[in-house]
Amino acid sequence: MVDFSGSVDGVQHDYIEFKVDNGQWEFGTDLPELEVGSQDWSFSWDSTTVSDGSTRISFRMVNESGVKTDDVRRTFDVDNMPAAPDFAFAGVVEIQDEVGLPVLSAVAGSILTVKFTIENVGDLDADDVYIKLIAPGDNSDIYPSDVTLSNLDDGDSVQVTLYWWATEVGTHTVTISIDPSSNYNDPNPEDNSYSFSFGVEERPEEPTLRFMQGAYQTNPLIPTPGEKYTLMVRVDNLGQNDATGLTLTLYAKIESDGWTEIEQDSILVIPGSDSSSGYDEASFKVPSNLSIYGGTDFRVVMSGDGVDTEYSELRFTVVVNNVAIDSQVRLNLLSGESVIDFVGMEDGGLLFTTVDGELHVRTVTESSSGAWSTLADVKLADSWAGELTAILRDDGLVHAAWTENILSDQGYFLSHVAMTSITNAGETTEKQTHMPALKLSEGRYWGLDMAKKGDRVVLAGYYRDIATGGSYNDLTSIFVLMSDTAHIESSWSSSNILSNIDIKPSQGDKLAIGLGEENMHILYQEIRDDVTGIDRVGLMYAHGQEWNPSWTFQYSVGDYASNAQLEVYQENDRDILAATWVEGFGGESKIAYVVTDNSWSAEEPDYIIASGITNMVMSSNGEETSIVYDEINAYGPMTRYGVLDLDNNHFALSNLIVEGFMTGYATTNSDSIILVSSSSGTLSFRTIVSLEDERLEAEEKSFLDSLLEPLPGDENTKALMLIITALLIASIFLYLVVSLRTSNRETEEKMLSATLVEDDDSVDIMVDIESDDEPSMAINLDSEELVVQSLVATIVDEPVVEEDSLAQTLEIKAESGQGNSRLERRMKRKKQRDLVEITENMMANLPPLPALDGQLPIAMPVTDAVLPSLPELPPIGDGLLPPLPGAMGVSIPQKEAKCSECSAKFTIKDLRLTKVECPICSSIVQL
Repeated sequence: MVDFSGSVDGVQHDYIEFKVDNGQWEFGTDLPELEVGSQDWSFSWDSTTVSDGSTRISFRMVNESGVKTDDVRRTFDVDNMPAAPDFAFAGVVEIQDEVGLPVLSAVAGSILTVKFTIENVGDLDADDVYIKLIAPGDNSDIYPSDVTLSNLDDGDSVQVTLYWWATEVGTHTVTISIDPSSNYNDPNPEDNSYSFSFGVEERPEEPTLRFMQGAYQTNPLIPTPGEKYTLMVRVDNLGQNDATGLTLTLYAKIESDGWTEIEQDSILVIPGSDSSSGYDEASFKVPSNLSIYGGTDFRVVMSGDGVDTEYSELRFTVVVNNVAIDSQVRLNLLSGESVIDFVGMEDGGLLFTTVDGELHVRTVTESSSGAWSTLADVKLADSWAGELTAILRDDGLVHAAWTENILSDQGYFLSHVAMTSITNAGETTEKQTHMPALKLSEGRYWGLDMAKKGDRVVLAGYYRDIATGGSYNDLTSIFVLMSDTAHIESSWSSSNILSNIDIKPSQGDKLAIGLGEENMHILYQEIRDDVTGIDRVGLMYAHGQEWNPSWTFQYSVGDYASNAQLEVYQENDRDILAATWVEGFGGESKIAYVVTDNSWSAEEPDYIIASGITNMVMSSNGEETSIVYDEINAYGPMTRYGVLDLDNNHFALSNLIVEGFMTGYATTNSDSIILVSSSSGTLSFRTIVSLEDERLEAEEKSFLDSLLEPLPGDENTKALMLIITALLIASIFLYLVVSLRTSNRETEEKMLSATLVEDDDSVDIMVDIESDDEPSMAINLDSEELVVQSLVATIVDEPVVEEDSLAQTLEIKAESGQGNSRLERRMKRKKQRDLVEITENMMANLPPLPALDGQLPIAMPVTDAVLPSLPELPPIGDGLLPPLPGAMGVSIPQKEAKCSECSAKFTIKDLRLTKVECPICSSIVQL
């Protein structure tokens, strides 16, 4: 039952009547008697009397005189069934071949891609919606023929991709079924399936050899400069019969020599099949002298059975760089959460996602094990309007800008541009709002992109103004917001740099901007019909100063273009532009790339085939610019990697590195992270690790870093552990030193046989007196013949040495050289003390000076008297000088020495010697 209520104003009130759609007027309710005025009324109506759907009900009052008021009409959606999801197909179903081309038939064994859109037109959300493709053929683990949607809310639609391995020949009925088990009680199950006919043709009987898209790979996936690597080339046989005796020759393009043969390889047989393609791979070893940073051009020429000259050659480029691919790490998101963008930071990055119409940001960090994981989750907007861009500023924060819907005081939904700054921990600054708020029916902001140079941050985007100041002329322009202090809302200024752009949001995607020394540069889309007269989405280039409106320089650079990327760098203070974009669709899509100057003087871009490309990102970490994109080739969805060689102003594209579609790509401080999605929708991270930074870190690693590296924990924990360990080792070492010194002191005290006590500076001396029983020897060194005579002396019992004569004994031992150095030092100090004591005693006992009784003698006066002259010196002759007076008869100085080992005595004439060698036993004798 449905209750209706209202108020009525009139005279002679009688009753209310109503009418459903175009039916008869029916009685509703009586009105209390009232001559004139207003009163309320209400009544109930059974909605089951009509079918579900839109129903119009009219109301009017009849007075006592039969006069009827004008009817009031209201339209209602009648739904008498319980709330349930209602699934339906929207649009058309498209069938594509392996390279993404739409096809109406295919040969047996083809992997066909089936794309379609479904929507939930019911009044209840649905989770885990199962969808299956049913057709004759085989199942594939890589190319799934079924999928489960995590959620499909009421009113939402989603594009679905399934695969069909068409291995059976004939015309088949292909059916796509939504919720085949009827788990959701769909009120209209008849529109839950869609069927179409498709023909599968027989393969040719003769061998048919082809180089398919993506037919080459390297090992390692990204070779390292200066090291050998392996190159594998795949050949497919599309025929039913086997192909035999194939020879493949590898050539490399060398700058000085042109195309040079590197190596040959043979394939004995490639099997054929009536339902699938057989294939085999040739392997080549690339020498280290061809492993040079950047790109090296190769071509492979095939000859043999079944080779068609039109398909006998394959050309490609291999990228060499100081990086390596790390292991895969799976990313788990919430049910219904999808990735929008990924921005790298110094350590980790930020992952922007959307769920239930909200905009979220997640922090992505690298764990101690090297795996990447998501941590903090911060909600940025409750009602996201579908546009987002973000960039890493020089201060280490990520500046993000997005479009957001807000509810005005009058109840209108308005859209504006919001901004915030985000740290690597997920902390955000106060949200800023820019650009005039637009009603959803009167305009839109879209296609946002940001660039920076130093402290300056610039945001650009399309501004579609449908109201146009009340004139309702649909005009689209490109606006620019700029600031040198991005975190301050009032510092942002705006200007419109281009006007009257012929493009709509449904026709184009985001623009690309870059800041240089000379200008700001923009790649944007616009419908063009020049030259060919055919309307198409073209890519345009413009440049100017960001603060100046109405730029004048514009140039057409591409057709059927999308996904533009732009990087600007300097060479000799001039702006150099590196630009890439996608041209074409499906199997015909290709990547255009060009390096040019400020005036876009390049005549034509270069191209590389990228069949089925869905995403492309060009990113720079300040030192190197890399390009990552995906495609569909012989191995399924694959992601490729390339670089921009800044030294040579040349792109090098590209190597197969990861299986799956590229969803996001970002550069961190030294590494890069790729977010890839498999054919089944599984998300995972793959890290491109910089080997050059690891080598540099190993070379510059200090001794302290080497000690800290194996310790667990962060840097502070490692340093604390090292300090504690050092203190423990120092304590143990100090304990050992003290213990050894104490032990040595105790041993020395036990070995002392006597103690010399003279004063406070007493010395303990260890004495070992030996008796000398050897006969004394006398040696006459002045004689012509050496005579040694033994002098036998009478042995007399020596008296017992008293304790007070120990000093004399030690002195004799020191003088004879039998004591150690310690004894000599102590005896020397003793002699010094004795000398000081004797001197003090002598000074104290000096006799007093005699008293002076008279005057001091007077000095002789100086006179001018002449002294007597000295006698003349004798003349100098050649004879010898006369001897000195008194020197006659004086003996030559000499001294006697005695050997303590053999008791030999001998005379020493050189008094300067302190020790000599004994002529008898060769012992050293101290003098």
